[in-house]
Amino acid sequence: MRRLIPALILFFLASPGLLRAEAYTDAKIKKLDGTIMVQKADGSPAFALQTGSVVEKGDVLTCYDKSWVILKDHRGDEIGLYGDTVVGIDELYQEGPDRELRLILQRGTLYLKANDSSSRQSFFEINAGSVVTSLDDSQSIVNYDPTQPDFQVQYIRGKIRVIDKDGERKLTVEGSIRDWKNNALVQTGDPDPMDPIQITNFDRFFNGDPLIQPTPTY
Repeated sequence: MRRLIPALILFFLASPGLLRAEAYTDAKIKKLDGTIMVQKADGSPAFALQTGSVVEKGDVLTCYDKSWVILKDHRGDEIGLYGDTVVGIDELYQEGPDRELRLILQRGTLYLKANDSSSRQSFFEINAGSVVTSLDDSQSIVNYDPTQPDFQVQYIRGKIRVIDKDGERKLTVEGSIRDWKNNALVQTGDPDPMDPIQITNFDRFFNGDPLIQPTPTY
């Protein structure tokens, strides 16, 4: 036994890769419906995504009207694109407790389920214009219209921080909506409440069920 232990130590020292967690630089397409195109960073022709295929750092995803897709990374975070949405993957890396995930939302709507992370080096960020949303263990929907420019966070639960021109804000009122215009928060007081249908639709979206359309008001 005394001979075996030093031999094991020498084996692991000679094989440092065995002491490190496996690193991942991709996310898998969990579900989709409709047409979602991906443009690779190398400039090769864009192609349509399929369930089970993967996306990587540098990819730009275009989701067309009435289409949707759900991505899932190796940490279990889920990212949904819905409707007319374009998002770039600026960073995508996971190793052990570390997670580095940054999305550039060019326009449209993201449904987001972010898992908790115990690593201080980890981040999960959504950049939309000049507004940055930082996610920890949380659920949310974000919308961005660059033609206005308008940015909105529908905050369902968890830990979310938003950085705008006035600094960092921690969202605290669950089931609420915050709007930004030209990189500044619109609501000066309490946030607006979310429509309960939107909260129901959040779960329906990730289940792959059709979204409930709000009852029109006249």
